[in-house]
Amino acid sequence: MVLNNGTGSGLLAMLPCRWGSGGGYAIERGHILGVVRELARHNGLEGRIEFFAGHSTKVELPEWVDLVVVARRGFLPKGGRLLPEGLDLCAAPTAEGVQFSDLVGPLRGETGLEFGPLLDLSSQVSRNLWAEAGDLLVSPGCLMYCDL
Repeated sequence: MVLNNGTGSGLLAMLPCRWGSGGGYAIERGHILGVVRELARHNGLEGRIEFFAGHSTKVELPEWVDLVVVARRGFLPKGGRLLPEGLDLCAAPTAEGVQFSDLVGPLRGETGLEFGPLLDLSSQVSRNLWAEAGDLLVSPGCLMYCDL
């Protein structure tokens, strides 16, 4: 079993199921959880991922998991691995970026997943998610390091 804590788009909860995991859990406290459930249904993964709404410190999983992706250590048995172990949060203003919908084509090809419900949501939000190094107006600054 795989746990994806702070599942966001659900990609890291769906991929292990697509690639042969027995199932998984996804925790998200944001409003996107309904869209992620729809994405799982849309990709034939309904019933293979159990979704939990709320903060990970308030969620009780029905069993230990084998792998935790982007999470906190409290869900792992002794010797379990946490991926990633930490994150650098960096930011820089950009001249122009790529919209989420431009990233979906390559993701669809690499993962075999369909992102229709997420595209519907992203069309309502205007923000740039990715930029090439040449589009940065200044060098990125590290805002914080989060030890997971």
